[in-house]
Amino acid sequence: MASDKVGMENLVTFLLTALCFFCQTSNCQDYSSCGLRSVRRGKIFGGLQSRPGMWPWQVAIFRKNSDEDQKPQFFCGGALINSRWVLSAAHCFHKRQNEKYVHYRYTIKAGDHKIYSKDPYEQERDARIHNHPNFIPSTFENDVALVELDKGVKMGPNVRSICLPKANENLSSPGEIVSVAGWGYTTKGSHSSVLLHSAFEIQNNKNCKDTTTYEFNKTVMFCAGHGKGGNDTCKGDSGGSTVREVLRDGRRRWVTVGLVSWGEGCGIKGKYGYYTRVEPFVDWIQKKINGSILSCGDPGNIPNGRINGTDFLVGFTVKYKCNEGYRLRGRSKSRCKRNGKWTKAPTCQKVECNDPGSLRHGVRRPRKKKYYYKDKIRFRCKTNYTIIGRSAMACRSNGMWSGFKPACLAPCKDPGIPKGGVRLDHSFKHAQTVRFLCKKRNQPPSVSYLTCNNGRWNQNIPRCIADCDDPGTPINGQRQGTDFILKKRVYFTCDQGYMRVGPKYIQCQSNRRWSDKAPICEPLSCFRPIPPQNAYIYSRRQQKEKYGFNEVVMFYCNKGHFASGSPFVRCLANGWSKTTLRCPPKNCGDPGTPTNGRRQGNVFTFNNKVNFTCLDGYELEGPVERVCQENGTWSGTTTTTCERVECKDPGTPRNGIRRPENNKYVYEDRIDFMCNTSHYLRGNTSIICQSDRTWTGTVPVCLAPCRDPGIPIGGHRYQHSFLHNSIVRFSCNSGWTMDGSHTIRCTDGRWDHDSPTCNKACLRPNKYPVNGGIRGSYISYRHKYSISYYCYRGYNLVGRGNVRCLNGTWENKQPTCRPVECRDPGKLVNGGRYPDQNKYVFKNSIRFQCKTNYTLRGVPAITCQHDKRWSGNVPRCLAPCRDPGIPKNGHRLDHSFLHNARVRFSCRRGWNIEGSQTITCNNGNWDHTTPECMECGSALGMEDRKIPDGNIRASSTRYRYHAKDGRLNDRYAWCSGTARNPYLQIDFGKPYRITGLATQGSTYNNKWVENYTVTSNLAGSSFNIYREDGLDKIFIGNRDKGSVVKNKLRNPVIARRLRILPQKQGGFSGLSPACMRVEIYGCDLPSDCIQIGSRVVAKWTSNPRGGYKYLKAYLTSISRRYWRVELEDENHASPRHKYLLMYEDLPFVLDIPPKHEELQVGTRVLGAWGYRYFTGTIKTGKDRYNKYRVRADDGDEKDFTLDGIRVLKAPTFCN
Repeated sequence: MASDKVGMENLVTFLLTALCFFCQTSNCQDYSSCGLRSVRRGKIFGGLQSRPGMWPWQVAIFRKNSDEDQKPQFFCGGALINSRWVLSAAHCFHKRQNEKYVHYRYTIKAGDHKIYSKDPYEQERDARIHNHPNFIPSTFENDVALVELDKGVKMGPNVRSICLPKANENLSSPGEIVSVAGWGYTTKGSHSSVLLHSAFEIQNNKNCKDTTTYEFNKTVMFCAGHGKGGNDTCKGDSGGSTVREVLRDGRRRWVTVGLVSWGEGCGIKGKYGYYTRVEPFVDWIQKKINGSILSCGDPGNIPNGRINGTDFLVGFTVKYKCNEGYRLRGRSKSRCKRNGKWTKAPTCQKVECNDPGSLRHGVRRPRKKKYYYKDKIRFRCKTNYTIIGRSAMACRSNGMWSGFKPACLAPCKDPGIPKGGVRLDHSFKHAQTVRFLCKKRNQPPSVSYLTCNNGRWNQNIPRCIADCDDPGTPINGQRQGTDFILKKRVYFTCDQGYMRVGPKYIQCQSNRRWSDKAPICEPLSCFRPIPPQNAYIYSRRQQKEKYGFNEVVMFYCNKGHFASGSPFVRCLANGWSKTTLRCPPKNCGDPGTPTNGRRQGNVFTFNNKVNFTCLDGYELEGPVERVCQENGTWSGTTTTTCERVECKDPGTPRNGIRRPENNKYVYEDRIDFMCNTSHYLRGNTSIICQSDRTWTGTVPVCLAPCRDPGIPIGGHRYQHSFLHNSIVRFSCNSGWTMDGSHTIRCTDGRWDHDSPTCNKACLRPNKYPVNGGIRGSYISYRHKYSISYYCYRGYNLVGRGNVRCLNGTWENKQPTCRPVECRDPGKLVNGGRYPDQNKYVFKNSIRFQCKTNYTLRGVPAITCQHDKRWSGNVPRCLAPCRDPGIPKNGHRLDHSFLHNARVRFSCRRGWNIEGSQTITCNNGNWDHTTPECMECGSALGMEDRKIPDGNIRASSTRYRYHAKDGRLNDRYAWCSGTARNPYLQIDFGKPYRITGLATQGSTYNNKWVENYTVTSNLAGSSFNIYREDGLDKIFIGNRDKGSVVKNKLRNPVIARRLRILPQKQGGFSGLSPACMRVEIYGCDLPSDCIQIGSRVVAKWTSNPRGGYKYLKAYLTSISRRYWRVELEDENHASPRHKYLLMYEDLPFVLDIPPKHEELQVGTRVLGAWGYRYFTGTIKTGKDRYNKYRVRADDGDEKDFTLDGIRVLKAPTFCN
């Protein structure tokens, strides 16, 4: 867009809650192009450069010829209406005549700003196209298309969706300013590389029609621009949305109004751009994408926990985490379902620690059944008991205690004092140590100290003990050491040739005994020696277990071995002497290797073996194994040799011969084979005897030839060889078709198929059934082939649908097509139908007409369709109503009593209408009874005590003169406790129309009020002073104590609470209190219509889980743009009041319980959960307890009586 200063520079980035829908798609359909080529596609020409994210719903659409290798080309724009669907123009995807055989692949880019470079938020998706079925290419009527994405885009700051207009919502009125963005041409021949935007004024239909030479349909089109030229939509902007801001749900949102469609040139003076209205196609768009929800909204944090995740689309999950000290109960993840609801969220429960148990010999504080996170326990032991461990512990966030339970360990009993010793310590608690000493010098106690361990000493009580006895000296040995006192050691040794038997030393113990007996010295000896390898002890007499000192033993070698070295050993003091004897095995020499064979084994000494094997094709003759014997020779008497192996005779083929013909065939012998004349050899022509005694192949087979197959009548045969594996081909003459195989093959004397036959063909029938046809386009059909007949839509086939060709003739008759018949739709009550006949078939139509004064509801005509259904239902003739009459002291303003007619009533001045001010005729019955005009001035209940004592309050009271005593003609009166700003307040419990009041003084103390003012309150806490002629009204009060003075309100007020404020007191000094008695006059407000003061249930906030929350309130004021409501109960919510927009959908409903006949399954209602009402739907009808099951929009369900339900319907207004 070139910079044209059309006011769009102050556009701000919007906040958008997308209308989200989802569907199961149908197949795309293409349409051929024909028509006006001079009508240019929609473009933007001139404008301002947009900032990234300024139009986040804007997408660029690319296409690529799938038959060519090229980059996708940008050609149109569109707008996201949810993460899976884009709204665009149908002409973008309509193929022209020269594109008839071009196959395009479409993609879109969302979050794009610079079209030829990668943007940070850019997302690319493949797309499928759904053009509107009624799109007319020649006039561009119904120029709407939906683009379905293969995968949903991820919403973010630069990728959001645009709102759709509501059904029947006109947002494209003349004079409205709309905005449009795109990458269209800025100069002739090139389009913008960055996203541009501009603003245009919508023109009236006359300007749109007069400034174009093409057809303009005002129901589906509008035009916009200023007609000065230079700023316009241009090529490349087609399909982009024209948008404007609309107030929705209390927030300003952008809504798509139209789609860039066509124009005459770009930015030409006196010309406008033409756009397709979106509102007429909202139903088609919603049905196409089937109304599914893609987002569940922010589920919010759970109590004592938090949410982790920012994607709230269908299929995405969020994860919950609990705060420290809380444990998750339930699944940690919640998934967004297709119905827009989250799966059940978990809860966070406070972590509980197990009961640590009571403390034995102690106490714990506090003592509870359950302990939770951060709870603490303190432990204390009984007197003289010692606590082991921490005296306190706390429950931690992981459910474990911060420490282990301590223990109370018991003290020990007095250990006493050992005889002959002393005790140095006197504390006997756990872990305390008591020390001991013996009185005698060098006489230590058996234990020098004791330690107490949980009531027990770690050792026995000590004793003071004496020395040990002399242990003596062993024979043939010595002793070292002569000190025999406690813990002293003595050592022992033996003389040469003797060995010690016993301990090396012994020690004196506390029991005056040595730790062991003294050792003895015995003579030395040797155990039986181990012979060298391959040797043994020579004599049995020498084979004993022990040998004496200096004794000699002789060794001999085993058989097959020979001796080398000395064979003697001697028993010495340190054991046997070393021997030099060796006994190696005898050698038999190399036995050799056989020709064409192998040998395993290269050791030729005693007891070793060698093995022999032959090469492939040879077998062993002689011993396989030979062993070296003890005499130095090999076992066996013959030499081992290798001879060739022999194969079995393979045989000779039938009808053949072999060469050579031998009686015996050995390894590597060959046989050749041949067949007799006219026979075919299948298999090996030669085989060879192998090393494993088998042949390299099997004996071949000689296959026989086939007989002559003959020639078919009406045909030909092309080959004449009938040998094995020969192929013979056949064909039929012109006009004949073959039944059987065109070719046959000879296999070992047999043909694989029978010879074929030739049959005459049938010509295509030249007559078709009326309203029907024949499937297939062949001129002739082969023998036994079938053709099928069909009927056009709306007709049924009578007869056989298939006929078969049999040798030149068709076997069955041609069927006929009969129109389908629709059932009789029924008569029109209180009307007639034309024509009135007994039978209706396809395309027959019926027109309906009602009697005089009856109103036709439904379609005036229906047509029998191809599916045997009528195009619509029979309409109804709704009756007029009787004259409702005129109320006494009132007027009737309307005089039509037809169905759906409204009649309004009013009352004379000073009379109040009782009932509905407007009644509506509904099929012969008025929805309300005729109202009455009642005079408004009845006493509201002070004197007769209908107003409870608790509803009467005052600024202050004097002893015995309470606020409840301020009733007209009461025995006592109300008197203020002070003269400073006194007032008496009366609460009627609901709003009334107040028309007057009466006052009276106090008889008992002779006091009264001469002047007073009045303030009123409808809802909330503020009061408004009553005024007349623009001034605060001062009422004339009493002049004595007993007379009644009545004042009328020239301007009646609607109030729930009234305050009377004394201005001057009479009969006493200025410091004395005010005293008075009162009565209030007025009348009730209509309950079935809306006016100021009506009690309503008002829309307060949206429910995060779905739907809306409503609260009870009073309607306090009405302006041109909004309603003002104020809460009934001051404790329920903040703020106290709310402004509801006039055009908002159902901002409030009357606070009246419904009737049973108003509630059906599916009725939209409000259900009372406590003091709050939530939107929902009747799920099940009335049960035996007169209760209805209501399912709230957030998924909760509950049973209600009529008192807990309010119907969601628009109220009627009293004026």
